[in-house]
Amino acid sequence: MEIFTVPELCVRRKHNTPKDYALMHSVTITPTTIYVNPVYVEVTNRVVRKYVEYADRFLRVRFQDEEYVGKLQAHHDDSFNYVFNQVKQTLIHGIHIASRHYQFLAFGNSQFRENGAYFFAPTASVTPLSIRA
Repeated sequence: MEIFTVPELCVRRKHNTPKDYALMHSVTITPTTIYVNPVYVEVTNRVVRKYVEYADRFLRVRFQDEEYVGKLQAHHDDSFNYVFNQVKQTLIHGIHIASRHYQFLAFGNSQFRENGAYFFAPTASVTPLSIRA
């Protein structure tokens, strides 16, 4: 337990990200689980650049199969209906992670191809609705 008191390990590291990049939170949602991924550097879009002071409130969400074999596939049976309902419920009701509630914001062409979307944890002054407006 002494390792947690070492001063060098307690210092918060600064991340020097290039101008058009941001540290992005992300999750992967499968039909049965939500995997919280480590923060990573990602190319920003114009929405994230416009609201750069709220960059930590954006969440990149990917919907994938359990075995990470790629996109969700339509099988036209009851199991696919369950998967479709999980995705639909996530888009409608959002995601709770830690103390934040992330709501669906939008998706671009690349996110749509990858079965993904952006979510946003609203503040008193900025909400997904106000960003879209």
